Amino acid sequence: GHVPADPLGTPPAALTPAPDTDLAGLASLPAGWLAAVGPLVRPAEAPESFRVACRALDLAARGLLDAPGPVVWCRDHLTTLVLLADEFLVAQLASTTLAPLAGLSGRRREQLAETLLALVRTRGSAPELGRLLDLHPQTVRARLRKLGELFGARLDDPGERLRLELALVAERALPGGE
Repeated sequence: GHVPADPLGTPPAALTPAPDTDLAGLASLPAGWLAAVGPLVRPAEAPESFRVACRALDLAARGLLDAPGPVVWCRDHLTTLVLLADEFLVAQLASTTLAPLAGLSGRRREQLAETLLALVRTRGSAPELGRLLDLHPQTVRARLRKLGELFGARLDDPGERLRLELALVAERALPGGE
């Protein structure tokens, strides 16, 4: 009762300073219903929070945000929301940055992408990456050699490693990604 709401809006909306308590009832929405709770912001920023919540609803409905129940809490998905804020640009980033993997077969590409993501995230050695990926270090060394052939000095450049990580994560988040 103390939450200003617009139940007839498209989508319906409510404004509350305490979403965790005021919106607890959303957890029992009927099957097939979905709600999003935007970031907690000052009242002047409520339209932006609403915009982000609407974007989260769209992404969740398309299966690009995973929510454990009928409520998508934007605070739990900020990285994906930022990454997919412009799907066209992120697809361009993934396509151009990961071009060296384009000519590989599906399974080989997937294996190298998995190893590349672990490498750019950790900068670990073959034994460390092997433990992380549950692979024999020799398998990892072979993959690292191939990645070195494909990406060369880009693997040693911090800016390029960031681009590679963003591209790999984005590729998995985009429709048709892994």
